[in-house]
Amino acid sequence: MLNKGRAIVLHCTEFGESSLIAKLFTESNGLKSFIVHGARSNKKKNLGFLLNPLSIVEYSAYTKSSALGKIKEINGSPLYHQIPFDIAKSSIALFLSEIIYKSVKEDDAHTELYHFLENTLQWLDHCETSVANFHLWIMLRMSKYLGFYPSGKFTDATPIFNSETGSFGDQMPSHKIFVKDDEAKAMYQLMTCELEQLYQVQLTHDCKKNLLDFLVEYFQLHCHSNTVLKSHKILHEVLNS
Repeated sequence: MLNKGRAIVLHCTEFGESSLIAKLFTESNGLKSFIVHGARSNKKKNLGFLLNPLSIVEYSAYTKSSALGKIKEINGSPLYHQIPFDIAKSSIALFLSEIIYKSVKEDDAHTELYHFLENTLQWLDHCETSVANFHLWIMLRMSKYLGFYPSGKFTDATPIFNSETGSFGDQMPSHKIFVKDDEAKAMYQLMTCELEQLYQVQLTHDCKKNLLDFLVEYFQLHCHSNTVLKSHKILHEVLNS
């Protein structure tokens, strides 16, 4: 059966001499796996560019319920202008592709999350202000679609965010996955900030670093993933976070 749709590229692995297995976060059917024949051949070298992390594509593919789909045609829709060529934005894309890949399951539809990501990634591509906080902001927004968005508010009386309860409070948890004081305040600032004003949020080097490490653990906890992520360490260097 030939199916058509839109998708966000998450991850590719080499297959055979010249092909790739592409993990795509599709608009209608969630995470799906496809074989892209000849993607690494000289004749189709442009396909490698289309399959960069977080590229938005339109595709047609032959699919069967018990086998890999086979891509017939794939096109950028739209092609990015900045993300592949800007070191900060491409590093964010690499990190987010890993987070999304580890957070959604095969065949689970997340149509609202897909639409949010597609629109927000196009904003990132065209953004002319600082994107140093973008990865933190988008992770917090993603948690809303995945079902574990933080509840409550940061106040002087509730300065601790507990990862297990997913809420702000005044009790120091017995486990180690929590943030408090400056990091908890920064987290709430990002939660209540609109995307267009994100560049105005001023966070220190240590605060951004600690908050990113915490959010990675927060996602691993609630997505039941034991996989060690690596790409966020690149962001520590590239974004000075």
